[in-house]
Amino acid sequence: MLTRGRLRCPGPPPRVVLVPRLGLDGAVVVAVTLNLTVVALGLALRGRLDEEPVGPTPAAAGEAAPLARAALLVLFATGFVSIAVEVAWTRYLSLFTGSTIYGFAAILAVFLVGIALGSLGARRW
Repeated sequence: MLTRGRLRCPGPPPRVVLVPRLGLDGAVVVAVTLNLTVVALGLALRGRLDEEPVGPTPAAAGEAAPLARAALLVLFATGFVSIAVEVAWTRYLSLFTGSTIYGFAAILAVFLVGIALGSLGARRW
């Protein structure tokens, strides 16, 4: 289901469903096909937006450069730590599930829900 530009998959994550049914190679073929479909749709629709790009003026961009660099550094650090924690939890969960595929799918689902809830909270703030 496509809502507000985001693809929502009801039910369990596709890795939990596709890998047991189609095998790893079949799941990769499905993922590649979906990705290429999204690329083709994006390329087909790219010229339909008539909006002019909005950006800071050159004077404002010079004033905001130190703040922008600090923000990028903080975003890089939090993203790096987040991925490191995701890998650590995936490895830990694989001890109980016996497979890193299912552990990774579960941890990825938790991270994506966290990102969605954080985005929702930031939008309301």
